[in-house]
Amino acid sequence: MHRDAIALANGLYAEFPAKPVFLTNSETAAQRFEAEHQQARSRVLSPILDDKAVDCAPLAARRMYQKIKNASPMVWSADSPAASLTYFFTEFVAAYDRMLFAARTLDYRLAYHARRLNGGGADDIKSEADRCYFIGRLLGYTDARLLEILAAEDPEEQGALPKRHARLKKVAALSQPGEDFVAGLQRVQELMVSLRDTPRTVPSDYRGMILSDTPWRSPE
Repeated sequence: MHRDAIALANGLYAEFPAKPVFLTNSETAAQRFEAEHQQARSRVLSPILDDKAVDCAPLAARRMYQKIKNASPMVWSADSPAASLTYFFTEFVAAYDRMLFAARTLDYRLAYHARRLNGGGADDIKSEADRCYFIGRLLGYTDARLLEILAAEDPEEQGALPKRHARLKKVAALSQPGEDFVAGLQRVQELMVSLRDTPRTVPSDYRGMILSDTPWRSPE
């Protein structure tokens, strides 16, 4: 049980890049090294741009979710080395499940309205682009960046995509699931940050890293 608990804790923390030792007398090199490390930390939290909201969660979040869901029940016992992670385990799974529910609802409605708008089938290329554009805007992408990704070589589509997006936004049925999806994704990211920034220790009687404190909790 102890081995399983430590393996789970280490597996979760392994999703975040550790800061390697870098010795230099150059302030410029040190600043560049720090900037690269911060970028690597941020990429872990970055969502994936896709035409389906259920596929947009950060890859690290997906792996963490599966690791927790597949963990041995003994990991949750009171004397487990990972007992201090229990709050994170339960909150992360609950937040991820809520995000998935909102994502599936958004995907169903968005697919329906995109097909209706374009008069095409489920795999119509314009409908796929509209779904990706809509979700991309929810994730904070700019119009210019999305047009560069989705229609870089198609001037006609560059003008049509924002217009179709504006029409989709007027569909009230998309507003709430879109907001719920974004809120759920943000909560998952917050929990990932809370785990990443929680100090760890290596007890002398275990071969592995576990927490010295519990991850951050939101005020109740």
